[in-house]
Amino acid sequence: FLTLNSFVHENSFLFIFVLFCFAVFGILRLQRLFHLFILLCWILTVLCSIFFGLYLFLNNFSSDTCKALEMFQENPNNNSLSSILPCEQLLTAKSVLTDVSSEIYDLVNQVNTQIAISYPDIALVCNPFSQSPYYEYQPQNCAANTIRIGDIPK
Repeated sequence: FLTLNSFVHENSFLFIFVLFCFAVFGILRLQRLFHLFILLCWILTVLCSIFFGLYLFLNNFSSDTCKALEMFQENPNNNSLSSILPCEQLLTAKSVLTDVSSEIYDLVNQVNTQIAISYPDIALVCNPFSQSPYYEYQPQNCAANTIRIGDIPK
């Protein structure tokens, strides 16, 4: 951290320059230039304070935002972004999608059972969903002797 000693040591040239300017203005009785120099120093002080405050705000804001997003990735249901991002709606959508997927899975199995009983020589329909409990959509896992649902009208 920055201590007063290191600050004075690192900025000693600046302090010596300012003292030299004050001495020159005082000796030469350049009051207007002296007041202008003081005004310039105050303006620079205010600008430095504003820029430092802006830098500090942006630094803290970005680090807090990154930390909140990392925590959201780890646990989207319990973190500081839960009030902003609608995770409950995501959970509801996931449960609805699982219900629909399970119904399609059951329907395709029932159709395949009826086809196997009624028409044993016809190819079965590929079930694009995996078994319970996930019912994930996996159309690439169809057996070679099955027909994809999208190809049935052909």
